[in-house]
Amino acid sequence: MHKINSKFLPFLFVCIVLSLLFINISFNEYLEHDEAGQFWMAKGLWHYSLPFQAEGNLNDVIIQNSKHSLDPGGFTLLLHFWSKMSNNIIWLRLLPFIFFIGFVAYFFKMLFLLLNDSKWILIGFAAMLLSNNFFYTFILIRPYSLECFGALLLFYFSFKNNFQFTNKSLFFISILMGVFIGSRYTFSVNIVAWFVLYFYNNRQKSSLYKSLIIAIPIIIILLSIYKFSIIEQTSNLKAPQNYRHALLFYNFTIRGILEHIYWNFINIRGLPYTLLLLTAIFRNRLKINLNPNIFHFIRWSLLIHATLVIYSVYGASPWHIRMPSSNYLILFNIISVPLLIDIIFQKFNISIKSKLLDFSIAVIVICIASTKVGYQASRTKDVIQTLNHSNPSIYYIEIPEVRYLYEYGGLKNKYADYTSHFRTITNLDSTQNKDFPIITNKCGFSVDQNSFDKFNYTSFNATNPIRTYPNIEYVVLNSFK
Repeated sequence: MHKINSKFLPFLFVCIVLSLLFINISFNEYLEHDEAGQFWMAKGLWHYSLPFQAEGNLNDVIIQNSKHSLDPGGFTLLLHFWSKMSNNIIWLRLLPFIFFIGFVAYFFKMLFLLLNDSKWILIGFAAMLLSNNFFYTFILIRPYSLECFGALLLFYFSFKNNFQFTNKSLFFISILMGVFIGSRYTFSVNIVAWFVLYFYNNRQKSSLYKSLIIAIPIIIILLSIYKFSIIEQTSNLKAPQNYRHALLFYNFTIRGILEHIYWNFINIRGLPYTLLLLTAIFRNRLKINLNPNIFHFIRWSLLIHATLVIYSVYGASPWHIRMPSSNYLILFNIISVPLLIDIIFQKFNISIKSKLLDFSIAVIVICIASTKVGYQASRTKDVIQTLNHSNPSIYYIEIPEVRYLYEYGGLKNKYADYTSHFRTITNLDSTQNKDFPIITNKCGFSVDQNSFDKFNYTSFNATNPIRTYPNIEYVVLNSFK
């Protein structure tokens, strides 16, 4: 009974903390640009569809995702069916949050497997909260939480069984990998790592029959993804322009490689993982006994690193811990923190009362979590107050985000025709008005460049920073009458 409580109580505590944070974050009706795009694609539309355009069917969802996303589309399809029940922001954010809870559950299970104890598990959660990018990335209406949940689920069962499976288990794992690669293409790094580790641990037993059991479901699912997504995306499968500074394909120099090594292994974001690697390498000299499952974890993480290096050299995905597409690198760092603490306490025979330890860590978690309260909600409040004011200041916006507010969110039905308040800025970008029908008939309005530059770097910069991507259309919201 005590053993069950030792695993369950920390998770229950974390679920309560996460639920409180979710309630706070759910007041954020202002979607990020990629979130807004995800929402409109799930409606069978796209980022710059006409205002109040009728929602599309399932075929439209598949088409729009293949044209305007670099993901396979599994999460877009899930969101399509999920949003049929409600378009309320809380309901929409609940979908990735469910996968995030699943991720946290298997994060705890993984740590318990690596530690054989639950006393440091909450430290892992505290490290997760401290990683702002990691935490907020996972609560976005995007497929990140689904992808990493699948990765932990896959490798938890593999570590637990030491990669020894029955034929039925292999078939189930194959389907699992096929389903989760539908979240994001970067899940494929887990498939590569899993196959290498599976055949390494079964090199004396592997057979053609078992290989077929694993391969057939994945091949079928990959062919489906190829038919409905990859064919259309082939010319755009390389990383977006704003990621290219983090790709070895564009920065394959000694300096570029050293910068990647610094950020991934030496900077504080990657240092705990590096220290764990060094501890494993010099364990005999340090006279430290490590849990065998830690070596499974290290092999998995090194294979992920190696695969991401190849992807980065090709130009498909960054191998850089600061990029949202490299959540695995942050995850390895987070897992390493409680492992290192446990190793240090064992090495120096440091003991601490369990109840005191749990209470101290719980206080730390609550303090860290309290810093997250109000951040996202305050952003929405600023945006809506600006848009809702009877005579608002001129306000620069990206259409997809604000369209949700007017058509489904807090400003729904407030104005009969909100599009009458949008005018094109004609002197900012020569690429304007090519693919943006929402404002095709609003040309001719211009803004003084000096006042735009002043606004760009001051007004609302903290609330909604102006993006400078060359193909994003910017509009100005005039005073309401």
